[in-house]
This record gives sequence, structure tokens and C-alpha cells, in this order.
Amino acid sequence: MVSRRVFLDKDYVRAKNIIACVLGYIHPPDRVFCYPKYIALYKGQSLWTKNGEVYIRITPDYSTSSIVNSINYLRKFHPEYLYYDNFFKTEIAAIPLSDISAHYLPEERLNEILNKNQLDSLETKAVALVKQISKESKVNIRDFGITGSILLKIHNVKISDINLVVYGIKNSWRVHKVLKEMNFERPYEKWAKRMSKVYRVPLKLAEKICLRRVNRGIFCGKNFSLSYVLKPHEIDKKYGKYGYKIIDRVRVEAVILDNTRSLFFPYTYAIRCIKVEKTKSIDIRELICFQGIYCGVFDNEEKVLIEGLLLEIIDGEEKYYSIAVGLREYSGLVEVI
Repeated sequence: MVSRRVFLDKDYVRAKNIIACVLGYIHPPDRVFCYPKYIALYKGQSLWTKNGEVYIRITPDYSTSSIVNSINYLRKFHPEYLYYDNFFKTEIAAIPLSDISAHYLPEERLNEILNKNQLDSLETKAVALVKQISKESKVNIRDFGITGSILLKIHNVKISDINLVVYGIKNSWRVHKVLKEMNFERPYEKWAKRMSKVYRVPLKLAEKICLRRVNRGIFCGKNFSLSYVLKPHEIDKKYGKYGYKIIDRVRVEAVILDNTRSLFFPYTYAIRCIKVEKTKSIDIRELICFQGIYCGVFDNEEKVLIEGLLLEIIDGEEKYYSIAVGLREYSGLVEVI
């Protein structure tokens, strides 16, 4: 299949009966990194259906344990979609381009909905929401998209959420700022309890993080989320030129220097270390978060405590170190101190 554009974070692809969400922006030449979200079957019961198919959701959330479970599913039923990557030194789901039968683009699906004459109740709410955010942020509606079950046209109007995306660094920060000011219902206590359970962070830390997460809420009785996605020309790393290896666990106190890329997977903050435990003094430049709970939640000049994995980064001819949280090997945590 020839794709209409490069694969971007929050796109979806289909291969055989697997529906998978694209993960990030750096992909091998002949594969796409992703995580399987749904299995399409012709028999069975599910809340998600389309054209006689039922869709079983195999990744209920985006926690480390759910990603591990999805990889175990592939190992059992589709081992051809598991790939050991020598640049990232890990096994990951990566579907060959030759197996991809459909590439679902969030911006195209939103444009389709905007131009439809008849909408269901969930699509109607999605249109009202994106128009409101576009108006308040002064970001052109053409720079938005819709992902998740609505993208795939398998949504259930009773239980499905609205999952929007906005494209571009400048656009994303405009929207992020506006979302802070918009008065959406946000049940922080409920979210914190779920975050603590799913991501295995202390409840008090989950409460603090939830108060800072502005890219989700409730609109007209429906849960919604908004993800920030780079435009193709903003992707600054290339497969084969960038990679890392895990060194050890580490505990660091640091200052956030630049949070520009913290809205985009993997959510990255430039940092300056103040104190490093469990290792010698080295050039640690970044905090890289692989879990969306840390998307855009820390401001420049804030001081944070990080418990994570020390990574040796190879970026072209350059070598330096980063700290990662949210990897399968160790989730770790980040909190303001």
C-alpha cells in the first residue's frame, strides 16, 4: 500500500485483522512502529462494530503493562509483527509496510465529518468541540484531526470518547494554552485514582499531575482528549541515525530548561541536573517520558525529582545521556520538588 503521507503519531493502520495505533515518528524503512489496539473478528460480541465485523479492544489503556500484554498477544498470534530493533535495543510491535492494507489519517476523517450532511450524536459533539477549540485558540480547523474509534468509524455513540489531535508545534502550544483557560468539567479526583492504579504512581503524585493535565475533560457529557502531533517537517530525528541503550536506574534532581517538545511523543524536556545519585557526573541533557501523563505538565525553570533509567543516546555523530520514565524495564516517576 502506498501511503498518502508519512506515518505520524496517532495515525492508525490495519494489517490482517489487527488495527494498530502508530507510535511516534521514527520508523524503519520497511515497517511502522505501533501498538495493536483492536482485533477485527467476524463473530463475537463487542461495543465496537462496523460492516458485520466486531472489534475487540486488546489495549484498554496506555500503561506499560497494557503495552506488554499487547506484545505478548502478538508473540502468540502474530509473531511476524514483533521486531527487535538494534537502534533502540528492544522488542517492539512493528508492522511491515507490505502487510498494511489501510492507513487511517485523523485530518482526513475530521474533514469528512465536517463536510457530512448527517452526523450521529457523537460526531456532532466532536464537531462542536473542535470548532470551539479552533475559535478560542485561533488555530485553523484544518490543522486538527480526530483519532481513536471515530477515526476508524467503529465508535459507539453511547460509550466512545472524543479523541482529537492538533498538528504543529506552534499550533499545539496555542491550543495547550487555551485549554488551560477553557472551563471544561475535569473530575480530577476520579482521574487521579485511575492514574494511580493504571500507571502505578503514588496517589498524591497522581493528584498533582492531574491538576496540571489540561488536554482532557468532559464536553457535553462526553470524555475527550486532545493529542499534540508534529507536522512532517518538524520531525528532527531519522531512523538509523538515532538510538539508545539502557545503562542503569538513576535518581536525579534537575531543573526544566526547555519544555517545547514536551507535548509530543516521546514527551521530552531539556534539563540541567542539580544532583545525580547512583552514578558518576555525566552529561545528562534530557528527560524523556514515554507515558502521556507527563505530556506538557512541567514548566520551564521548575525543579523536579526524576526516578528513571539512564540512557546513552546516539544522535548522528553525537553521544550524550538522557533519563527515561515509562519504559517497560522500569516506569519510574517525575514530580515537582
